[in-house]
This record gives sequence, structure tokens and C-alpha cells, in this order.
Amino acid sequence: MRKTLGDLACHAKSLVLPDTDEAYSVDSDLLGAIGEEDAREGIAAFKGFINRLFDTLNQEGSRYDICRKPVHGYEDRSGTSQHYPFLQNIKDILIRIGIRGTLPDKMPAILFDEHVFNKKIPVSKTMTCLRFLTTCGIIIEGADLEAAKPILSAKTLA
Repeated sequence: MRKTLGDLACHAKSLVLPDTDEAYSVDSDLLGAIGEEDAREGIAAFKGFINRLFDTLNQEGSRYDICRKPVHGYEDRSGTSQHYPFLQNIKDILIRIGIRGTLPDKMPAILFDEHVFNKKIPVSKTMTCLRFLTTCGIIIEGADLEAAKPILSAKTLA
């Protein structure tokens, strides 16, 4: 029996390390750039986002869970792209924002433009992912996420 997106979220959340950040060392390369206190704040904020993402997936995952029937009954793929395409799209967007986004000097935000979006993912699915990310606490400025035909140009992710 196939696990639901909520089941996957519960399992993934159980893998997140407990709140014992002080017990772990921070890479000295990272500390040289921002300082230990800022690094630990960033790690705590990221863990908070990940926990909220998994909680939201657990609660609302059934809305986004698109079950793909395998080509063969005996096919056993373990990748998320096969069984959880929505999660794959979310992962792709977040990775691209992390790689291509830029940090402004005096604003707690990540600036990005349309180049962070995968051209292979339809705009409608990208917009669904962005709407989902707003329910996870990410604020997206500069784009009307409710527009019928949105324009994915320069945007701010805060």
C-alpha cells in the first residue's frame, strides 16, 4: 500500500534532529563569514521552517497528493519524484532559490527572479507550490499568486 504525503511528512519530521543545537559544532568556514550566534539563529530558523513545512504537509497533504499509478504492478521505485511529484516540485523550487537567490545587505530576505523556476514544471504547478510555501510561512512579494495568468518575473522571497 502506498504511503500518503502526510505519512511521508511524519516520517521525515521524525528524522529532524531534536532541539539540541548547542551540542553540535558549526563549521568554521561558516562562522568566519557570519559569526556563531548568527549561524545558530539561521540553523534554528531553518529547522523551524522545515518543521512547519512537514506539519503543513501532514495536515494539508491530501490536497496535493497526486498518486501516480506505476507502469507495472511489480515496479518498485523509491524516489519521491515518482510517487510524490508535488514534493519533488517544492524541493526543486527551494533548491533553486537557495542556489540562485541573493541575500541583500540590510533585509532579512532572499531576492530571486524567474530563473529560479524550472521551465519543465508548468506555471500552474509552480504557482500551486508557491501558494503552498506561503502557508508554510514564506512571504512572497512582487507576485500576485491568485492571478489567473501570473507573470513570474523578479520577486522577493522574505
